[in-house]
Amino acid sequence: MRPADTIEIIGKSKVQHGHFNNRAYVMRLDPEDIPGIIPRLGALAEKNGYTKIVIRVPYESKDPFLSAGYVPEADVPGFYNGTGTALFMGKYLVPGRAATCNPELTADVLATARAHYSAGYRAHLQRAYTLVEAGPDDAGMISSLYRETFESYPFPVFDPGFIKTTMEENVRYFCILHGGVIVAVGSCDTDTAHKNAEMTDFATDLGYRGQGLAGCLLEAMEEFLKRQGILLAYTIARATSYPMNVTFARAGYACAGTLANNTNICGTLESMNIWYKRLVTGA
Repeated sequence: MRPADTIEIIGKSKVQHGHFNNRAYVMRLDPEDIPGIIPRLGALAEKNGYTKIVIRVPYESKDPFLSAGYVPEADVPGFYNGTGTALFMGKYLVPGRAATCNPELTADVLATARAHYSAGYRAHLQRAYTLVEAGPDDAGMISSLYRETFESYPFPVFDPGFIKTTMEENVRYFCILHGGVIVAVGSCDTDTAHKNAEMTDFATDLGYRGQGLAGCLLEAMEEFLKRQGILLAYTIARATSYPMNVTFARAGYACAGTLANNTNICGTLESMNIWYKRLVTGA
């Protein structure tokens, strides 16, 4: 198994980078680092031979990045405290990295998902299952499920220690149990400063797929986030995955755009769709 990419602080911003995803990804951008972070990211990518830089930027701060060769790939209105728009921007350092992989398949997945859009869908969990928030003692079972589900993953979720560490930060894991065993899991990574959360790390045991368990987890996490005052939820979903894209569209999420050849998941670099939803009406 290849080592996961490094997460470090550059300036005041949180950056993941490495050869596993062959990119530098600014996970949290501090406004004070604009525009100084641009040459620092360029130098980091050049030194290591990365082929892509990804960053999420407030719309009003986009100009220095556009001038530096970044291109908008997705825009999420209401990302910052329910009002400000976030742009997901990419800079491609080799031409081939910018070409969307499997364009016909990704287009069909997106069209299929949009056809399932619903503003009032409610998930239903069968009585045989129990949905709970996970704790540190569940980290081993969670990481085992991730190992069984994904050939590769952009973050070290196969390591129970990583799961425990994220639980101590801003990530809350929710799981569905059957007979005392975790058969489905998802998480929400909360940015309380900007009142948004990323819905991520969904996995369902092979024998339990097709029962809408991811949708049940998503709905439960949304209700939790609403109680925490979170105004917007979003996800970064594999562009070739019918189940996950349909799950979010059916739950009322809108597609904001696609990040080309962005993430090493399931054994290869894949393009990723951004979906978002306002959790509070009028927010």
